[in-house]
Amino acid sequence: MRAANSDCAATPTVTGTTNRLIIEAPNTADALVVGGSASVSGACLSVVELGNSFFCVEVSPHRSTLAGVPPGGLVSPGVSVQGRDRLDGHLVHEHVDAVDR
Repeated sequence: MRAANSDCAATPTVTGTTNRLIIEAPNTADALVVGGSASVSGACLSVVELGNSFFCVEVSPHRSTLAGVPPGGLVSPGVSVQGRDRLDGHLVHEHVDAVDR
């Protein structure tokens, strides 16, 4: 994911069992599509709604620290890197943290 905004305000909403974050991010929203991926504070999530200056993602109330974002809380949004983008460094298919004998 590549950053598109500095920290942006998020508003949590709950409808039934669905938790959504509405993220005010005008420089990010114009690069997203519904069903596409967005990074929100490091978590890769699917965009479920999109406006001119905001986008919405759904978060699990039990498995994500994003479920605890307070109204107006700050998150760091970003958009997916595309295949034509320049990449510094290298791509990692698998990562090994340690070896046990």
